[in-house]
Amino acid sequence: MLEIIIIIAVVKAFSATAESKGRSKIAWGFLGALSYYGPILLMSFLLLPLMVQLGMLPFITQDNYFFVSILTNLAAGILCCLVTYQILKGLPGTTETNTTIAGHGEHGPIDSDDSNPYRSNF
Repeated sequence: MLEIIIIIAVVKAFSATAESKGRSKIAWGFLGALSYYGPILLMSFLLLPLMVQLGMLPFITQDNYFFVSILTNLAAGILCCLVTYQILKGLPGTTETNTTIAGHGEHGPIDSDDSNPYRSNF
């Protein structure tokens, strides 16, 4: 239940930020969900069981495995999601055009032509 609530909040935050930057809401909402849910799956099915089996986490017992699993999954998901969100926030908006290429003050053929089908809005 907690993961569903978090994933909805993540998708909304990514979509709103992408929309304000003029980017694809659907693509960035999906990337936000993937950046949160991917590490959770990786941690819960591969990394945490492997670390416990190899004895890297001796403090984990059968009694507290569930609690530690929840904490490590949330930490991994939130950390990766925050990194991806910072990448999205650092992207220039589509209204902020690149006016120079290599510092020469020239407009590039891709940057200045809005009708170019190869211009990425991602």
